[in-house]
Amino acid sequence: MKQFPLFLLFVFLFFFSIFLGFTFRLIWFLTYQKYLVEKDLVYKPLIEAKGGGNTPQEAWIGYLNALEKGDIEGALEYIWPEEREKIRKSLLEAKSRGYLEDPAHSFSRMITKVENPERFLDKDEVMYVVKVIINKTKSLARAEDKETKEFLELLYKDKPEIFESEETIIFKFNPYSKKWLIKE
Repeated sequence: MKQFPLFLLFVFLFFFSIFLGFTFRLIWFLTYQKYLVEKDLVYKPLIEAKGGGNTPQEAWIGYLNALEKGDIEGALEYIWPEEREKIRKSLLEAKSRGYLEDPAHSFSRMITKVENPERFLDKDEVMYVVKVIINKTKSLARAEDKETKEFLELLYKDKPEIFESEETIIFKFNPYSKKWLIKE
């Protein structure tokens, strides 16, 4: 039996290592390309976000000012990019019904930071509380359906015609624009 030449073994190993190197580089390249695409999809809206405030208070006041002018697109500049479409639909619906011009709820411009929120927040999020003045009659008249109206009647049962409540707002810091935006 003939002995396999050592030279051919080295040639085989040489080409096999080139093949393995090429395969690993191809896998790395495709993984990196996938990362770049995902990075653009996830971070592009944040990078392009122009609005917001230097502080959460500034973001809140800017949002309210835009709403008072009826500028929905201006108000959306103060909203976290992932939430804008949902908020846009709600604001357009409210505007079409005249609720922005004659609101049932009036939000205070003064917000207070919640120091130890019960809810878990990301490190770049803060929670604030805003006082809301609610007009009971307008709020009940605008109930969408019977169940909502019954729920509001139960909720407002012992309340005067105009009363005060509190709502929480979560603000999130955009590291690209260095601005605060309303997340929820």
